[in-house]
Amino acid sequence: MTGRSWDEVREEAFERQPWLASEEAADERAAVRIANTARIRGHELAQLRKAAGLTQAEVASVLKVSQARVSQIEHGRIDSLEMLGAYAAALGARMSVVVSRDDVSVRVA
Repeated sequence: MTGRSWDEVREEAFERQPWLASEEAADERAAVRIANTARIRGHELAQLRKAAGLTQAEVASVLKVSQARVSQIEHGRIDSLEMLGAYAAALGARMSVVVSRDDVSVRVA
């Protein structure tokens, strides 16, 4: 440990690589963050499926999609809330959608 703060380290990185401070780089970091979060959520869905004692093929049969499509869902590639809701139902689970702003949250589905 060098005893430097994160702000000092970041400032040095921006000095050495000015591109890192650009809007384009910030957008890239945001996109990577979103993709990583999707992969984590997909992994969590796979864990729910396994806990339910189901295979991808069994879930695919219920959803009337391919096993490969279930694998995509479990890797974070979810294209609609409808598909996510159907996936949850296939596991015998339920899905809820919450809209939040500041301290107020409303469950809408």
